[in-house]
Amino acid sequence: MKDPAREAVKRALAICGGARLLCARLGVSATRLHAWLDGEEIPQPQLLKIIDIVLADHDAWRAQDRRSEPRAHTRPPKRQPAGVL
Repeated sequence: MKDPAREAVKRALAICGGARLLCARLGVSATRLHAWLDGEEIPQPQLLKIIDIVLADHDAWRAQDRRSEPRAHTRPPKRQPAGVL
């Protein structure tokens, strides 16, 4: 099972554009960041900052969504096997 905190760190890395920029934003060393990616527990203040980064990116993405209605969650029709009418 994936660790949500570790997945949030990975997402924040992608949002910030790399480890150096994320470390600067969190005020931690690259060694500490890599330890978190390896499974070490993330201190609450830094975890909250990581969550803020991810949520701010999500909010920015939603602000650019120009659909007036939410996307319908429908499944595409099932394809019939070849030769079946």
